[in-house]
Amino acid sequence: MRLKNSPQPLDTQKTAELVELVKTPRAGEFILDLLVNRVPPGGDDAAYVKASFLASVAKEDTT
Repeated sequence: MRLKNSPQPLDTQKTAELVELVKTPRAGEFILDLLVNRVPPGGDDAAYVKASFLASVAKEDTT
């Protein structure tokens, strides 16, 4: 029987780097999947970075 390792959640620094990758036109599905599925929900700093980015997208201010 094989055990499947779950991917680890992204920390604050990796989430910030991921946000920068999402801003580039060549981000692709993999980068979006990381943002959606690997940033932990809740009140940690990585979730705050993701939320700040999504707020800027909603305001159309992603420079």
